Amino acid sequence: MGKDNQKYTKGNSYYRAKDDKGADSDSQERKPISGSSRYLEMLEREQAKKAAFERLEKGTAPEQEPVIEPETEAEELEQFSEEEENDAQAENKKSYASLAAGSAPVATSGDMGIEESLFKRIKIRNVITCVVLGVIALIMEALNFRLPLMPVMMRLDMSAIPELIAAVGFGPLAGIIIIIVKNILYVLMIHIMGGSVVSSAISNVILDSVFVSVSSLLYARGMWSRNAIKKQMLIQDTNPEKLMGMQRRMITKCGLVGAVVTAPIAFVTTLYIVFPLVLRKYTIMGYTEEFYITMYNNALGSLNGYLPVPFSGIITKISSLAQGVLVYNVPITFIKLAFVALFVAIIFKPLSKILFYRPTVEPDEFEALDRQQPYDGAQY
Repeated sequence: MGKDNQKYTKGNSYYRAKDDKGADSDSQERKPISGSSRYLEMLEREQAKKAAFERLEKGTAPEQEPVIEPETEAEELEQFSEEEENDAQAENKKSYASLAAGSAPVATSGDMGIEESLFKRIKIRNVITCVVLGVIALIMEALNFRLPLMPVMMRLDMSAIPELIAAVGFGPLAGIIIIIVKNILYVLMIHIMGGSVVSSAISNVILDSVFVSVSSLLYARGMWSRNAIKKQMLIQDTNPEKLMGMQRRMITKCGLVGAVVTAPIAFVTTLYIVFPLVLRKYTIMGYTEEFYITMYNNALGSLNGYLPVPFSGIITKISSLAQGVLVYNVPITFIKLAFVALFVAIIFKPLSKILFYRPTVEPDEFEALDRQQPYDGAQY
């Protein structure tokens, strides 16, 4: 368009150019409308509104507010755009006020906060699931056992299974909370029975927290990255079994990495946390360093009796606690956590339909939820 057909603003005057056709008699160039005339129009509107309010307070019927018709089509469009802008600003202020108050905006006055209600149900379900997993972990901790060919003081438990399930399903923080609460309750339970497992509980908190954190973070990065989500969406409808296999492989790999990271930490916690606390408290009862070295050697002798000849002579004697921890505690920790990862990879998918159940949204609720937050496929 040429300069003659443009509408632009200069100072307080609005210039209107010729019409597009330029052939009508009314298409002659018009004089600019000054800003003072527009100010007078606004002043007249305000005075009319004020007079109407005064008559309303006195009880008399208000007269109809005079409507000032726009002089030209361009002025009408400009007035309409100003009204739209004012409405948009009012909506934004309303939304900001609702966000500042901590409440989600509702679509209509009849909606009952469908989104908030749905999230509340999911949160309650997740809390109940974590409590159930925590109880299972506590029971498994109490049902610890000793494997053959192991030192007498070493006992295993499978409480890391529900902890890893919670960490993979709800995040590492959920798994860590279950670990801490489980060990606190277990220490209190043994204390009531007259025993003490504070040192082993501290070691368990450190080792299991490292294991579930590393495994769940790697799993989240491998399964919920942008490329992984696209891949899952492609095979979800066509081949669900392939998606299940992908999930199992990811849990297995991430769990094995977590076991590899945790096993060396077991050397540090056992040698510098568990044994110092135990020796400090039970040395007077005969539980000395030489006593534990003797138990390591007895277990090693039994193990060498079952090994083939080429392997039975690799390690014949343990001369220190550090060597005993390196020979027994570190490998057994890795084997135990690797078994936990494999077991969780097998049972996670069948259990996920029960443990990570999501409430069903009714059709009317879905419509209200869609009005509150319309689906935007661009986010995927």
